[in-house]
Amino acid sequence: AVSFRSRRRAPVTAMRELTGATRRLPLASTAFWRRFGDLPLEDPHQRERLAEVVERVGAAYGADELEFGAWHGDWAPWNMAWHRGRVQLWDWERHDPEVPAGLDLAHYRLQTGGGYDTWPDPAILAPYGMRGRAAAITVELYLLELARRYLGDAQGELGEPLRPRAAKLLDLLHSNAGRTA
Repeated sequence: AVSFRSRRRAPVTAMRELTGATRRLPLASTAFWRRFGDLPLEDPHQRERLAEVVERVGAAYGADELEFGAWHGDWAPWNMAWHRGRVQLWDWERHDPEVPAGLDLAHYRLQTGGGYDTWPDPAILAPYGMRGRAAAITVELYLLELARRYLGDAQGELGEPLRPRAAKLLDLLHSNAGRTA
């Protein structure tokens, strides 16, 4: 018999398995954080706004210690299937071995939850065992990572379809970043 698994129910156990052993590190000391220091965006207004967000986030959370591990980078129902009780994943081009633990769950929840019109509730990370300040920072770092990705991908002629989504995410971050945890 084939069992149906809801797309809303994230495979948290498999996500934890992929995260692997974590290391507790201050955000500012990580390779993950350093990637936000060089944001080659064509639009000077977007580059300035994103730099402001990065500065606020770094000032607010740079000294915070978070758990870091691996992530798939685009874990969503359309990049996975179940086979004999195990999750099968594809599209690994966004994989990274050192990101804040819980980013895959944040991505899954927000990709299947209707978008980025409002600031996400950090409670989306509760199934991962994250609450409070750590969950709030992790959700914010996920949004920052996604904005970096979308803004970069939205450049040039081929990026046109992604520009509205990238701008909306940057607006959300610019209004809220560095203020939630």
